[in-house]
Amino acid sequence: MVYTIIMDTIHSTDISIEDLKEKREYSLALSEQAILEKPACYQQIKKLLNHIISSDIDIDQYHKLADKLSRCLIQMGTNTIFYTYFYENIDPLGPGSVFFFRSLCKDLLDQIDQLNHWRAQKRNICVIELKAHK
Repeated sequence: MVYTIIMDTIHSTDISIEDLKEKREYSLALSEQAILEKPACYQQIKKLLNHIISSDIDIDQYHKLADKLSRCLIQMGTNTIFYTYFYENIDPLGPGSVFFFRSLCKDLLDQIDQLNHWRAQKRNICVIELKAHK
């Protein structure tokens, strides 16, 4: 599992793997809370990410898409998987580069998949097969 490192802890030499795992759990919990509080925003993020990844994006569209996506990411809150690292690097006014935009979007979508896997593991979810009556 890939752990997202919260940027304020990178420079610390006293950080342990357990500390990073705790910070990851905290970030996942905050992310889940943000999804529950702002489901439309979450759906918009996924829609934009899928569009960016699967479509031909002209360089002229970059600023508009990056701005729209970054506004959604900031709404999800700080210390979430959406904000930490991704907002700062996707925001067209931030330090990120247009050359890495699509790969950042793929990475964020991977993080969302990991979040959804984490959410599913927390619950007793089973698949129920419906059989057609004859």
